[in-house]
Amino acid sequence: MIRRSSPQVNNFITPDVFKGFGFNQIVSAGDTVHLAGVVANVGSLEDLQIVHPDDTARQLEFILRVIDDLLKTEHLDRTNLVSLTIYASDLPALAEAIPRVYVPWVGDHAPNMSIVQVAGFLLPGQVLEIPAVAYRD
Repeated sequence: MIRRSSPQVNNFITPDVFKGFGFNQIVSAGDTVHLAGVVANVGSLEDLQIVHPDDTARQLEFILRVIDDLLKTEHLDRTNLVSLTIYASDLPALAEAIPRVYVPWVGDHAPNMSIVQVAGFLLPGQVLEIPAVAYRD
């Protein structure tokens, strides 16, 4: 069974953004839960804004908090994560942020991870996007 949703979580973009761009934040296929790329954005389709422009560490903190909140809507937590891909426009800044922000967050339940450098993102000031995959056990 495939389920699709774009739940409203605290201090994140509103569901109309997903509808306006033609995708869902969460798609579950059986026991596998896919989170679309999580970004450091807030607001609606009419007033979409970047949180912490050009600040990799603070955007990473924001995104990881949103991933936690989205997983909770599926009755999961970060220990259910199996894979993350970090799309980043500033790899040196990400290399500094990972040990300070990501490693303590993930703890002993590290999923696999890929890091991909990108030239840019949709909104100026955005430096990260992180899609994730979790497994419902």
